[in-house]
Amino acid sequence: MEAFRHEERYHREGLKEAMVAYDAALLDYWRHIGRSDGQAWSKNTAEYYEQMTSRPVKLAMTRQGLTPEK
Repeated sequence: MEAFRHEERYHREGLKEAMVAYDAALLDYWRHIGRSDGQAWSKNTAEYYEQMTSRPVKLAMTRQGLTPEK
């Protein structure tokens, strides 16, 4: 939850560690259910936002240090 739920304020502290942990848990789940096409949440989310065409959203993400490469 720490990776994607922020109440009233975006919390950057510990975010990378939370994302790594969630990615690992999700990939373990995909393997457990025999799904070979599942990908990490962070990769899937980054790919979604790479396609964003809304300039205000892209600008806000960039200002917060969120880029598809990270």
